[in-house]
Amino acid sequence: MKKILFAGVILSLVLPWAVIGGCKSTTVTMTIVSVDTFAFARQPAGAVAGAKFSTQPVVHVTDENGILDVKYNSFVTLSIASNLDPTGAELKGTTTVIAVDGVATFTDLSIDLPGNGYALMVTNESMTPILSEVFNVGPATT
Repeated sequence: MKKILFAGVILSLVLPWAVIGGCKSTTVTMTIVSVDTFAFARQPAGAVAGAKFSTQPVVHVTDENGILDVKYNSFVTLSIASNLDPTGAELKGTTTVIAVDGVATFTDLSIDLPGNGYALMVTNESMTPILSEVFNVGPATT
């Protein structure tokens, strides 16, 4: 069986060959599988070094039509995007949550160092990662 990724759809092809009366015939079986993607429903915002974001991110798992996949109940992880980490900072808090009905809600995230141009990356074991909008982390207030 050969699997091909074509425009977000996985096609499984079964190609048994047969010779009937000197002519070659081909049977092609196609299985179409939906491919889920991530979408930030709420972007991280209001970041001050060492303090929880005032607006915590929410990530949706959507189908190929952008509709919430309410059957998705698995792990979703956030991290600082390595190419958009201006200071070598660390994302603190619960960085991996279980999405419930396709919704991953983060509640206690913070970044320990101030800086401009951060982005968070959302990942799991099988989907293509995406990035949040770029945001800044202000200095801690004393």
